Amino acid sequence: MSETVYGPYFSRTEGRYFVLIDGKKKFYARHLMEQHLGRKLEKWETVHHKNENREDDRIENLEVLHTSRHRRMHMFENKIAVTKSYFDRCSLTEEQIEYCKRIMQTKDVAKILGISKSTVKRVREHLRRENVRNSKK
Repeated sequence: MSETVYGPYFSRTEGRYFVLIDGKKKFYARHLMEQHLGRKLEKWETVHHKNENREDDRIENLEVLHTSRHRRMHMFENKIAVTKSYFDRCSLTEEQIEYCKRIMQTKDVAKILGISKSTVKRVREHLRRENVRNSKK
């Protein structure tokens, strides 16, 4: 029995292309990879866009990854972005962050930098978590 394929169509809400195969919606990148490999992908297989552009469905930009590996990879990338945005939100310079790393009382660091003690505590806690994560690698 042959499949009836319609598309690709672009979904603005999902920011990617999809096809309709016998009335069922499937991401276009997944469909392309299945055609390229000549087999259906397993449920635990995910198609990753190497250049992070979900609209770029060229076969050389796609790779098949285990879903858990794909999730871990993006979690790590998101943590880097979250870390950067955290320090941006605190509006601290690199020099101020270095001060927070010093072994001084929180109130002294806050007074020197002209920031609140809670900000110093949050930065120190964030740095501590980053060090624990980096040491596990």
